Amino acid sequence: MKFSYTLLKKMLPGLPNKARVIDALSMHSFEAENAEGNAIDVSLPPNRYSDAASHMGIANELSAIFGLEVNTNAIKDIPFVVTKAKYTTAPKKFSVAIQDKKTCIRYSTQYFEGITIGSSPKWMQEVLIDCGMHPINNVVDTMNYVMLETGQPLHAFDYDKLVKNGKAELVIRHAKSGEAMTSIDGVAYNLTQDMLVIADGKKPLVIAGIKGGMGCEVTSDTKRVLVESANFDFVSILKTSRKLGLVTDASQRFSHNMSPALVDVGLSRAGQILKGIAHASAGERYDSLTSALPKHVVKFDVEKFNKLIGLALTEKEAAGYLKKLGFKNVKKELWEVPAVRMDIETQEDLSEEVARLYGYQHIKAIPPFASLVPPETNDALVLRESIRTILVGFGFDEVYNHSFVAKSDIAGDRATRERSISLQNPTSAEFEYLRPMLLPALIKNVEMNTRYLDRVRLFEIGNVFLNAGSAAGKVNEMTHLGLAISEKGSGVFFELKGIATHLLKSLGLSDFYMKEVISKDDSHFTGGHLELRSENKTIGYLGVSREGISVAELDIDALLPLVEGEHEFIPLQKYPTVMRDISMFVSTDIRIGELIEAIQESNLKLISDVDLVDEYIDEKWGNLQSITLRVMFEAKDRTLTSDEVDREMKKITELLQKQFSAKLR
Repeated sequence: MKFSYTLLKKMLPGLPNKARVIDALSMHSFEAENAEGNAIDVSLPPNRYSDAASHMGIANELSAIFGLEVNTNAIKDIPFVVTKAKYTTAPKKFSVAIQDKKTCIRYSTQYFEGITIGSSPKWMQEVLIDCGMHPINNVVDTMNYVMLETGQPLHAFDYDKLVKNGKAELVIRHAKSGEAMTSIDGVAYNLTQDMLVIADGKKPLVIAGIKGGMGCEVTSDTKRVLVESANFDFVSILKTSRKLGLVTDASQRFSHNMSPALVDVGLSRAGQILKGIAHASAGERYDSLTSALPKHVVKFDVEKFNKLIGLALTEKEAAGYLKKLGFKNVKKELWEVPAVRMDIETQEDLSEEVARLYGYQHIKAIPPFASLVPPETNDALVLRESIRTILVGFGFDEVYNHSFVAKSDIAGDRATRERSISLQNPTSAEFEYLRPMLLPALIKNVEMNTRYLDRVRLFEIGNVFLNAGSAAGKVNEMTHLGLAISEKGSGVFFELKGIATHLLKSLGLSDFYMKEVISKDDSHFTGGHLELRSENKTIGYLGVSREGISVAELDIDALLPLVEGEHEFIPLQKYPTVMRDISMFVSTDIRIGELIEAIQESNLKLISDVDLVDEYIDEKWGNLQSITLRVMFEAKDRTLTSDEVDREMKKITELLQKQFSAKLR
């Protein structure tokens, strides 16, 4: 927002040069930069428009910084004196009807006659030009000048264009459906019912707080005017401005929550200037506000301030800074907030005022006193980093894919597809679902890279999402690891299987096995795939995709407690372990993992482990293979006897013979 250094200089005699003013504002108040001519460009924060979007506001800031007195008689022969105005609730020259008092917080207007339209004086034109405005005539220029000076937007109606039956009528209402208005610069706007307008008995005259319309504008023939000064709900103005794509100096101010107290100030100032430069004679004045605005008082505790900021100011020193900024001490620790300061609510707000005027550059940096405790280990983060380190060692590259996928990318078994989650408002068909698995995107990554590379190894660690089932609207979010490898001219599935095995063992998980699963329903794999299992839980799967790419996906959330369990302290076994080997011939179609799983499940309490000892295949045996397994027995509460172990071995032998047609050796 631009401000005229010339006007600021008149308001503050003794004000330093422009460069020092800019530095002082930047150091204590707002970011400021040099602009062309006599202008200063100030970047106001959104919460400071009410008090600082005006030359009076900036002058008050500079007054506090430099210790100067503000000169209210900055304009020769037109002193700035805010006096208590006389109002009438039933004016004879005009009527005002407010249909929405929630949106129109305060509405004030005054009648002026005997107007002489002409050019505005040079001092006014200079200020307008400095601030990027074009002079028009003395009445319109006065409205703009007063807005720049006080911060309160104003609007002047040609009274004679509103008069019907000897009286002008103003109605503050919402626009009607299908209603339109042509602005003063000839642009037509289609209005909606949520937009507030100032109208006569029939048509809109002004888009409230934003732009005036044609039909009531001030011209060279104007003799009498009604000057409007109002306060509107800032949310309503902001929405209307955005909806119409119309931003004006007035809308900028109103959409940042201006103080209702400025209504009085702006209208009084407009009357003073119109009298001085347009020979106006003031008439009836109306205000919708029927009672005084409430005063806002905030407690300020110096001790709390010093603890918060890290200073050691006395109560007198802190009070001096607050008084410079216009705050009034009404009691020992109670301070009345200036009516225009809409941003002050708490002790912390007052603390900021004192600190910035004191000077942030003078506040010493003091390290906080705090106990240093070692951070807790994030096991999930450590596990992910371990996985990355291991896979990078195997020549893998990490990728990051989008969490949204197309419906065609929803792969996996039927249950997975049915639990996939669609978005209510997808940006496109390509991002219609939350991904239930990582592999579809990884496969696309591999296919894209195999155009240029003979060997591709990729992995991704990311979140997948599934519907929680019975709980409506609840989403299960899980962290998965996806692996995909491809190499021209060779099958790499067993290589991936070995990598997965080494990965799990390197992470500390040794008790796991792979189980073959044949499913015609799976839309992702060709034929069957291998399930990775540990402690009767599925932690992942491996297979070959329909595109011929070897892939695997592991559930890191399920893997984490298993890895942690492997690292937990377990006391030494009190009772001895008994080992027995069992050798057999079985069909080569039978997988060793199936034999191990069957033996383990035969007695989960006494069988602690089953390991492969020997495997041998001879062409003389046809479709048979020789397998030797070692079974470990142990009990937590006693020493097992030979008879107990013999009974368990007999059960295992019968199970293998019956379920796998095993022939013992």
